[in-house]
Amino acid sequence: MFNDACSPKAEINDILLTLNYFMFFDKNDIYFYDNNYSNQLINALQDAVTRSFDSNKSLYIYDPVEFNFQYSALVNDAETLSRIRDILNSAKDKNHRLETQNLVKAIFNNDTDKIRNITQSGIKINIFKELLESNYLNNALLEPKFKAALLDNYLNSEYLQISNSHDFHHGEQSDISKLIEKIENYTQTDNSIGQIDRFNLNNLVKTLKDILTKFKQ
Repeated sequence: MFNDACSPKAEINDILLTLNYFMFFDKNDIYFYDNNYSNQLINALQDAVTRSFDSNKSLYIYDPVEFNFQYSALVNDAETLSRIRDILNSAKDKNHRLETQNLVKAIFNNDTDKIRNITQSGIKINIFKELLESNYLNNALLEPKFKAALLDNYLNSEYLQISNSHDFHHGEQSDISKLIEKIENYTQTDNSIGQIDRFNLNNLVKTLKDILTKFKQ
């Protein structure tokens, strides 16, 4: 069991289950493993999480209720549980970051299948924060022949046409306001913007302001 859980092919669930078994054995004096199995299995867990990213596998999602039910012996060890939570939550944060980047990339590539898959996954994504912090702002929006219309289409579909979009995007208002400010500063100070590009940017600003108005209702 131990060797299988520490192998390069071990899955996250298998490692957690093995760790749970070993803790149950120790607690009930059924079996005692001479080596520090806890550290070795937690290291194996970290490796399995890393492999899940490298191979684009679905990431294990930590659900406290389900976790407590499946691994009843493990949850009684506070220190071990804390270390496992740190690994799984860190992986969740990394996965969220990657999905946010993938969504913004899909919007500007007009990849409708990718957009649909990510939006239907239920992950809460603030694309405005990503736009403000990434190079997409300058390379896709505030540049000649930018792709404002693609972002505008996405926002109309996912924010304005969905009646309860505020429930999924609560707390994004400040980033929306910052993005409006960035775009308006660009359109008001750069005289080289072409008519079509300016038209698309102005439409995008209008959509952003409409979203803010909707969220205030």
